[in-house]
Amino acid sequence: MDRLLDHIPKSYWKDRKWAYRHLNDLLPQYPNLWVAIYRKKVIASGESSVAVERRAKEISGRAENPLMFVEKGCHIYEN
Repeated sequence: MDRLLDHIPKSYWKDRKWAYRHLNDLLPQYPNLWVAIYRKKVIASGESSVAVERRAKEISGRAENPLMFVEKGCHIYEN
């Protein structure tokens, strides 16, 4: 299992950890938006995770960037 994740840089995991630790700080500025984190900063945000991921790759030059949905309140999703 560990080998599946070997291609992901350690900095990715540090950024992911930072994002979860700072979720409450991100909420006022990014409510109900997707955010991409790079070097412990939000580098892209928006309503579409695909667009945010694409923009983050352009900015960071890194294939993998942590993405997080900064949820405010309760959401119900149905098909």
